[in-house]
Order: sequence, then C-alpha cells, then structure tokens
Amino acid sequence: DPSTTTSGPPPTDEHVRGDDNVVILRADTVPTGPTTHEAELSIVTSAVDRRTARRGIYVAAPCSNDLVKVSPDDDRDYSWATWVNGGTKILFTARSGPSGVNEPIYWMDRDGSNVELLLDTGQRLGQPKMSKDGRTILFSAVVAGSVVTNLIKWDLATGALTNLSAATGGQLDSDPRFTPDGQSVVFIDSYSRENNDVGPGEVALMDTTGQQRSIVTDDNLYDTDPDVGPEGGVVIARYLGEGPPSASDPDNPFQ
Repeated sequence: DPSTTTSGPPPTDEHVRGDDNVVILRADTVPTGPTTHEAELSIVTSAVDRRTARRGIYVAAPCSNDLVKVSPDDDRDYSWATWVNGGTKILFTARSGPSGVNEPIYWMDRDGSNVELLLDTGQRLGQPKMSKDGRTILFSAVVAGSVVTNLIKWDLATGALTNLSAATGGQLDSDPRFTPDGQSVVFIDSYSRENNDVGPGEVALMDTTGQQRSIVTDDNLYDTDPDVGPEGGVVIARYLGEGPPSASDPDNPFQ
C-alpha cells in the first residue's frame, strides 16, 4: 500500500493510474509465459477506487490501462496484494471496518476465485510475503492499542508462529521480505533506541530466526520497502521531505 500506509485518503501523487477513478498503491509482477524472457509480465496491485474510497485488488498487463478487479465487491478493504505460487495465487489481507481493526491474511486464485482465509490472529496483520519454497510466510502484526509492530514468521507445515522482532528487542519492524537465498530477512527498523520512540526507518537485516539483527542504512532518513537484488544490492524508497512522513497520520505504524 502507498509507501507502506494503510489508512487515510487516496494519495494525490499517484505513481501509476489505470484510469481517473482508480489509484494504484502498490504493485507486484510475475511472468505469465514459460520464461521471464519470453513472457509478458502480469501485475497485481492494491488500489483505491475514488468513487467508493474502497481498496480492491486489480490485475493488469504492463503498459496497459486495462485494470481488472479480482477482489470481491463486499464492502471490505483489500491490501498488500502479491503473487505467490508462481503467479497462480494472490496473497493479501482484508478488513471490514476502519484502519486498525482485525485484518487477517487470505489468498485466492489469480482470477479472484476460491478466496481462502489463511490466518486470523485477531490483530491487524499486513505486508505478507511467502518464501520461494512456499513453506513460510512473513508478515507484520500490530500490537492492539499501540504502534508496536512485530515481524512474524509462520511455518505453514507446523503452524508455528515465531515473533522474529522479539528475539532482538525490535518494537517497530515492518516491510519484511526474504533475501533471494532465503537465509535472511530484509526489513525496516523504525525504533529509536536512543529515544525509546518512533524514529526514522532504517533498512535492517536479520536471519530467519530473528537473530543477528544489523542496521544497513544508519543515516537518520526515512527508508521503506527494501528489497535485495540477486547480487546483494539493496533497493529502497526514501522519504526526503520536511519532518516525518507520518505527520499526517501519527497513529499509523505503516506510514
């Protein structure tokens, strides 16, 4: 969702627009043919419909204005859409009510059929990412009544939930993603240990047990959405404006 925010009005500085009524918030791509070289990429994204202010999940081909809504029209908000299982499934969250309420994790077929509830912990869950082998899901979980956000690893074979943040005292972790080798997690650490409060988001790494936490960008700037390339380079989005980016919504841990 937009620069890792899950509440508030639709953004006014859209990065991509399918039409004048749908604002693209976040996109993920997957090949639709036999190989990446030969295939046309298919895009899945969460987007806000200006007419209803509802978030939905849309699929489109690149360089196309043809957005196909695949999420149900059921007055719920759908967020954090991403391809899994080689592009045969879409992993996402959905909620009924305002930002901050219970938000479980679901998945569905790429055409929107067979919606299935995967995990409901009674918390606001977000940013789910599945490992390449399909055995593990990473996600963020907001502690009720606070801005404390933990990264959780869910073993799909055993059902075990492991709080990775708690292993090294993290309190404001978000934006998790597996590194290409699957041995580490890259994420954003927004906890200022000096002030015991929210601070600028820094790119961080830890292993898949939550140990060996290290800060990659210690520059007092607001970083978000990190990803690691196949050769180890880190790509991030960075906020360079005046003041913290969460000033418009200070209670939103994802902003």
